[in-house]
Amino acid sequence: MRLKDKVAIVTGGNQGIGQATVHRFAEEGARVAILARREDEGRAVEAAVRDQGGDATFIPCDVTDRQQIAAAAAVAAVPNPLLKRKERKRLKRKPLKSLKV
Repeated sequence: MRLKDKVAIVTGGNQGIGQATVHRFAEEGARVAILARREDEGRAVEAAVRDQGGDATFIPCDVTDRQQIAAAAAVAAVPNPLLKRKERKRLKRKPLKSLKV
């Protein structure tokens, strides 16, 4: 697992190459944030990754909107609340100092 303890943010992760990237990063142990506009497809990819034992979270986001990108980055930096307490502690990230938008 080359990406264990890493966070991967994949834009357009709800279809095509982005979807394949989400699955590959999850297979390699990354905690994957899926950023896309179409929620139904994004949630489907999120569920597929989790069904295979991976950690993925869909975050609705239009990457042409700086505020949405900043908000998505803040969400991606927080460990998944569904993980066990011990696992969350191990994955704890340093808070973002600032996001310039």
